Amino acid sequence: MPSLPFLHSIRARLVLLVVTAVSVATLAIGALSLWQATARYAGMKHETLFSTARVLAAAAARGVEERDIRGLYESLRAIGQMDGVTYVAVTDSAGKLLADLGATEQLVGDLVLDETSQDMPIMALLTSRSIELGVPIVRGGAVIGRLAMHADTADLGARLRAAASTTLAGSLIALALGLIVALRMQSAISRPLSELTGAMTRVSSAHDYAVNVEAPQAGEIGVLARGFNAMLVDIRERDDKLATHRVRLEQEVAQRTADLVAARDAAQEASSQKSQFLATMSHEIRTPMNGMLVMAELLASSELPPRARRYAEVVSRSGQSLLAIINDILDFSKIEAGKLELERIVVDPAECAEMVVNLFHERARSMGLDLVARIDVDVPEKIEADPVRLNQVLGNLVNNALKFTETGGVAIRISVDPGEPTRVHFSVRDTGVGIAGGKLDAIFEVFTQADQSTTRSHGGTGLGLAICRRLVQ
Repeated sequence: MPSLPFLHSIRARLVLLVVTAVSVATLAIGALSLWQATARYAGMKHETLFSTARVLAAAAARGVEERDIRGLYESLRAIGQMDGVTYVAVTDSAGKLLADLGATEQLVGDLVLDETSQDMPIMALLTSRSIELGVPIVRGGAVIGRLAMHADTADLGARLRAAASTTLAGSLIALALGLIVALRMQSAISRPLSELTGAMTRVSSAHDYAVNVEAPQAGEIGVLARGFNAMLVDIRERDDKLATHRVRLEQEVAQRTADLVAARDAAQEASSQKSQFLATMSHEIRTPMNGMLVMAELLASSELPPRARRYAEVVSRSGQSLLAIINDILDFSKIEAGKLELERIVVDPAECAEMVVNLFHERARSMGLDLVARIDVDVPEKIEADPVRLNQVLGNLVNNALKFTETGGVAIRISVDPGEPTRVHFSVRDTGVGIAGGKLDAIFEVFTQADQSTTRSHGGTGLGLAICRRLVQ
């Protein structure tokens, strides 16, 4: 059912409610009134008709007994002064018509009564246009004939119209009084609700939470208005708290931003100083160490007694180990500081592998191990790389492989990367003790080895593989 806009207000709904209630009551009262009027008419009509029929039957008894037709007509002429009676007929005991007066039309469904009928059926009376009734004609205690009488119900409609008019007039008066009362009551109900609705519209459209609705002292409307005012107070308090928190939060953000800027500047300054320190230390440490190693090697190769030569060789090997450690620490520090830069020049991968093999060939031979390089046929002759750092990574991997391999050998393989054909894949494989699966990720962390006990037996700082990973990344 479509919505009717004019019914959205409480005033219109209240008026409609009153009109509907009065209309329903009018219909109920009208129906009851018409029913009662019809019942009264039926009782009166029944009594009047049967009384009249009995009087006429008594008047016609002598004429029937004496067969006085003229006297019978004299007796029946009285129906002319009777309202509603349209026809009277007199028959003898054999049913022979002796006299009749008037004229009538009777439908098949019209009402028919006899002397045994106590009352008239109301529904039959409403649907009937005429009433037929009959009474016996008695003379000396014996039934000598019968009188039949017909009457119409034309006066019933007038009676019902009068009853309906009276009911309608009363209903209009009741409706007018109801509307007056409803309009006076709706002002007391709809005015606060209209104010409350206007305030809610203002709050929702303009977000003005400073409004306040005047609340009645009692009743549900007053409870609703006071609850609305309390809600607005809570919203205003919440907004004030949020505004205060926002100002405080902005101040905290500004303060923390200033702290972060200061920390960033300090970190950048520290990084700059660290880079300068690394550059200075790289030169200041490596230069004297290289000089010491050269002098130690010259001393070991000169004509010395056997015992002194052994001392010189120990000094040379220890210096080389120390230089390797220093190089690892400096490289890692430079990587951490973000100051390590890789070159991008054309390199022959076969030469890189050959250089690493030549570097560790003597050591592998002395350990009884094989050291080989395998290069696939589809590997290009030239690639772009940093040869120094590439050899550093390969050398570190080969050095670790030789360190942990007792029998067998170490193999360097160069192939095309199957996952990305534009790249070349370098790998180092050995037949040593291997690495447990749970340690694969840990060995690439700083100062970490697969077995910490190997630090004493094989040496190492735990920086080599970490540097290799950073260089590869």
